[in-house]
Amino acid sequence: LLGQELTSHIRHCKNMLSIKKSEDDIMVDAGPITLYVNDFRRLFDNRWLSDNVINGYLDMVYRRSLAKEALHPVAVLNSNFYSKLLKDGWSSVRKWLTGTKFSKAVMTFIPVHQENHWSLIIINNPLKTVTYYCSLMRRTNCLEVIKDLFLSMKLSVDNWSFTQNTTYPQQNGEINCGVYLCQAVEYLSRMAPLNFSEDDMSYFREKMAVELYNNKLFS
Repeated sequence: LLGQELTSHIRHCKNMLSIKKSEDDIMVDAGPITLYVNDFRRLFDNRWLSDNVINGYLDMVYRRSLAKEALHPVAVLNSNFYSKLLKDGWSSVRKWLTGTKFSKAVMTFIPVHQENHWSLIIINNPLKTVTYYCSLMRRTNCLEVIKDLFLSMKLSVDNWSFTQNTTYPQQNGEINCGVYLCQAVEYLSRMAPLNFSEDDMSYFREKMAVELYNNKLFS
């Protein structure tokens, strides 16, 4: 979306926001994730993104991979997956990993929320890689957590690599980590290079709001 088309969509979305009375009023209830006024205001007001926005956006990426034959199959996990795995162990997330969508996925995207920061883990099955993406280049034990998950699932880690990506675009402030996460998933799901920067964040926020409001990606 560019120029007048995007501007028109943004204007309509903001108009709908303006007539809502409460932060808890529903804006979108068309997919598996319900989105509220507060979720959209976080996008437009340059605030940290909510779990609803993260989950809603990643679900659109997943549904696009099903609809377009030219794209590789992907799987996405809910933003609560990683924290639940840490807190309650493998048995608590077992049901989340069942089904053919994970066994057939080229890439599985796992959003991570720790210490008020969004980051991303990507499991690439054909390449046998687990890669951690952090827009603040923080060092965490995420890779060890996923390696332990593999072992708990009786999966061999032989010939797998567990690394942190060192070329991931870096944010300048603290509020856009969720936008970086969503755009990394959107780009990598269609094998596009991560050639965005902090300068693109305002555009991405508005574009994401429009896409979430319409319940579909425009790229």
